[in-house]
Amino acid sequence: MEADGLITGYHAELDRNRAGLGLTVFIALQVEQHSRDTSRQIETALTQIPAVIACYVVSGEADFLVEAVVANLIAYERLLLDQILAIGPITDARSTFAIRTVTSRGPLPLNHWTTH
Repeated sequence: MEADGLITGYHAELDRNRAGLGLTVFIALQVEQHSRDTSRQIETALTQIPAVIACYVVSGEADFLVEAVVANLIAYERLLLDQILAIGPITDARSTFAIRTVTSRGPLPLNHWTTH
């Protein structure tokens, strides 16, 4: 799988609560202008924020969906106001907080993939 490029890396999985990051939040972002330059600017800014652990360009009402982990609501307020909403083209942020994680990782359903 490594030779085929399917494995992109290895990592240790940490317990978010024990690491002091007990609040997981999903943030739907809307932007004012839709262009490659705007998207690049937002993507670059979001990938430089350590609390952002996943980011997706999505369709629908939102333009980006961000998953972030923080210690608590105070830390989330700082993240939202000082970092995310400070990214120029972002015009709106809608947050959804995870109450409990049921599952957050694979295994990926790879039964459709075969090696040749």
